[in-house]
Amino acid sequence: MFFGIIALAISVFQGDGAQQVAAATVVPTFPNTSIITVMSLIGGVGGPTGILAYSFWIREKSWRSPNWKPVVRLDLVISYGLVFVFAVAMSAVGAFILYGQGFTIADNDSLFAIADSLVSRIGDVGRMVFLISFLAVVYTTVLGGFSGIAYVTADCLRVLRRYPHQDEARFDMSAKSVEFRGALVYLSVATLVIMGLGKPVTLVLVYAAISAFILPVLALALLVILNRGSVPTGLRNTKWSNLLLTVCLALFGFLAILQVKESVMGFIG
Repeated sequence: MFFGIIALAISVFQGDGAQQVAAATVVPTFPNTSIITVMSLIGGVGGPTGILAYSFWIREKSWRSPNWKPVVRLDLVISYGLVFVFAVAMSAVGAFILYGQGFTIADNDSLFAIADSLVSRIGDVGRMVFLISFLAVVYTTVLGGFSGIAYVTADCLRVLRRYPHQDEARFDMSAKSVEFRGALVYLSVATLVIMGLGKPVTLVLVYAAISAFILPVLALALLVILNRGSVPTGLRNTKWSNLLLTVCLALFGFLAILQVKESVMGFIG
């Protein structure tokens, strides 16, 4: 996925008129009040589930002691760096392949039409790279989303079922647990049912409305938990951490309300 999109971005920058299209799209524009919509999408579908699920992923890797804190920081720096490069490359691909040629993706046929149009620019190999990269983007999105939601759901069920003994080693959270696998089955079946009804937008609206609350709830939880006296001094929030978390709580709490309002209007409309 990563190298495929990077290769496509490099290839499209070499075409005729690339500089003109880049100049027209390098500065983002927000017609009317769309800036609020964009910001609410960051809180709703901009990766909050992945941020929340990250704690489960590092537990699966047994990065649990304070000694692993530098490793986690390095891991996050590399991850966000790669995401930044990928996002820029994806924006370039969208600007030159979609915006630059007047294409829109409405269904699978549109996707193949775009791929066919690339043959004259980057050849048959480029066409295959585009299709495989697009498949990888969709696949990893579904894989990461399902994994994150399954972890969070399964852990909630685990705590409720085994409280107050949920922190014992024998009840530790795992991808092999019955709760996790059950959550995956539920997500798969529910998605197929909604897709079968011919209204996939409903799934997007539900997901956006629910996940919009993840960032403000997560910020509140970190403010409460990481300021406790029982937390080792070296692991507590600094004043800057508390300031940023407070800003995050206020901003994304407000945007969560807007996202839920937009989702409800989508249902009504």
